[in-house]
Order: sequence, then structure tokens, then C-alpha cells
Amino acid sequence: MARVLLGAIRWDPWNSISPYGTLLNTVLGPNQWHTRLPYYGIELDATHVDVLHEDDAGNASVECLYAAYGGIDYFMFAPILGYPGFNRCFEQYLALPRTSTYGVRFCDCLQQIVSGAQGGPNTWATQVLPMYLSHFADPRYVKVVGNRPLMYIFLDVFRDTYWGGDADLTKGALDDLREGAVALGLGEPYFVHFKYDWLVSGPELTTYNLQAIGTYGWGGGGAEAELPYADLAAGTEYFSSGVIGAGYPCVPLATAAMRHRGWHVPTPLPLSADSPPFRRGRPSQWRPR
Repeated sequence: MARVLLGAIRWDPWNSISPYGTLLNTVLGPNQWHTRLPYYGIELDATHVDVLHEDDAGNASVECLYAAYGGIDYFMFAPILGYPGFNRCFEQYLALPRTSTYGVRFCDCLQQIVSGAQGGPNTWATQVLPMYLSHFADPRYVKVVGNRPLMYIFLDVFRDTYWGGDADLTKGALDDLREGAVALGLGEPYFVHFKYDWLVSGPELTTYNLQAIGTYGWGGGGAEAELPYADLAAGTEYFSSGVIGAGYPCVPLATAAMRHRGWHVPTPLPLSADSPPFRRGRPSQWRPR
């Protein structure tokens, strides 16, 4: 049996030019949430934090070291052209010498790939496609199932936002990636469809020639529900069992933590004053304090 690869989804606005900077510092400011700080976060006092240090000099290599020590094989990045607040840490990773990534590789996710006004025909051939093919050619890029570049895709976002809902243009873009990968001497990309509803995503595997179903996250229970680990495990097992039971290939998700606390616009604040702290689980499951 082939070795299982463990990846980690990156969401990287924790840096000095982040468009979410004020929101992140405010949401994690109350003392009850300080156990959720990333290791580079700074507690300024009981009600204020500064978490925008992911892009500090040398930290990209430290993240790889921590990931490798924790058994993570690769990072999944989702680059967005023209959006430096989300690309900065990915660019720092790409700039690392191979010895400084400690064997932690990377792959891409297709989603909203251009900031602001969309328009596939305007940027696909000249900017987006060459970017992805250059990533495929990187020795650190994850290859699976016979030298195929692993690529996750939010099909709805890629099709509807970037290609204006045009299924044929979307299929053509995916074909461009396949042809480009083969021209590099690689196999065709192994596309993983990020969508929780396998009754919809399953048939789309055939329509768009995608290879498996995965999901970005699982977060049921309502806007202010606490989701302990047992619930997260049950939810992700339900997803995997459903996909496999329906006869589709599945890339399982392991959700480590989830709590809906008003992170999304248009009304991210104020937080509930009586909102209880996240259930911490075992001490070994949290970063040292």
C-alpha cells in the first residue's frame, strides 16, 4: 500500500500587509481567545494581540520545520493574482532553498485567482496558466498517481467567478492545464473537487474530467456553535463515508478546529459577549503557552 500523504490547507492573511489585519487582531483580542494565537502571535496585554507576523524574516522556513515535525507532507496554497496580502507567504515559501523547506512540498488550489474584476480571457493565457505550469515544474510540487500534479479546485468559484459561469470555457482552461502538464513531461493534473455535497459534485467529476471529491472544511451546528473534536470527527467521517459509499474517489478531510465567530463580512463584529471559549481538548493538542 502506498504511503498516505498528509496536507495542510493554508489561509495566509496573517501578515503585515494583510487586508484582514484589523479584523484578525480584534477577533482574537479578548483574553479567552489567546490560546488560539499562532506561534508567532504576540500578546500585547489581556485584551490586545498582534498576530500579523507570519511574514517575519525567516518564518517561512520555521513553518516548514514545524510542519515536517508534525508529519505534514505538503501545503495547499491558493494564490490570487493582484492580492499581495494573500500571496506574500506563498512567495516566501517559493523563495526558500529546497533544504529550508525540510521536505514539505506544495500544491495549488484553483479558486478566485485574480483579485478584483475577473475576466478569464484577459489573464488566463498570459498570467494564470504560466504561473500554474511553473509551479507544476517545481520539484517541490506534489505529484500523485503516476507523476500527476495534485490540484484542488473550487469549481463553482473558478467557473462562475472567473469564467462567468461558462462551462465550456472552464473545461477549456482545465484542458490547458492538462496539455501544459503533459508538455512538461508530467502526467495530467489530478483534480480534487472541493465541494461538500457529493450528490452535486459527483456527476461533475465526469462533466469536467475531475478525479476525486474533497472538501475545504466542515462546520455545522450554527453560527455560534461550539464544535468539539468528537463532532468534527463525526462530521468529516460522514463526508468521507458518503462520498465513498456513492462510488466516488475521496480525498478525506481532517478538521482540527472550527468555530464560527463572526469572521466574515459584512458584519464580523461585535462578538457575542457571552460566547464561551473554544473547548481546548487535551493539552497536547494545543501549542505551548
